[in-house]
Amino acid sequence: MTHQCPYCQAELGSIALVGKCEACSGPYRATGTSKLWLYAAVFFGILFGPVFLVPILAQNGLDPKSGIGIAMGVIGSVTALMFLGALAMRMLKFEKG
Repeated sequence: MTHQCPYCQAELGSIALVGKCEACSGPYRATGTSKLWLYAAVFFGILFGPVFLVPILAQNGLDPKSGIGIAMGVIGSVTALMFLGALAMRMLKFEKG
């Protein structure tokens, strides 16, 4: 999926929430829904480790306050953040700025 300029339909080389098209110099910005998805992905990605993963690890006998328990929580958060962030970036839509 490529992101296109809302003015000239040229492919945007880089993804930014606000920018100008290199082909026609038309300003564009991400829609409010796209920004909401991106912020939700960051929020839930960060919360995944401590809220969801660490209690599951604690039920299986791993101490959440130990070094390995903290590391698993951080790794889970980073992995979820990368996955949800990639999905949110694919769903970006742009409007005329």
